[in-house]
Amino acid sequence: MNYTHITFTVKSEDFNSIVKKLEDIVINILLGRKRDERDERSVYFTDPDGHKFGFHTGTLRDRLSYYKTINHK
Repeated sequence: MNYTHITFTVKSEDFNSIVKKLEDIVINILLGRKRDERDERSVYFTDPDGHKFGFHTGTLRDRLSYYKTINHK
């Protein structure tokens, strides 16, 4: 599996409406892994050419901090 993708940060309050818009245009939404709520929320999808994109709440810094805490337990 290839994990190369472009992800955009979005506000938490906008996340559900973004997912709804993706579902409404019948885009290929990829199944994600189960997440801890501290890891924020993400949705990934492919465009018609197979390029992977995503939307994620929180920042890269938040995500890296989360992974540091779970790796030290």
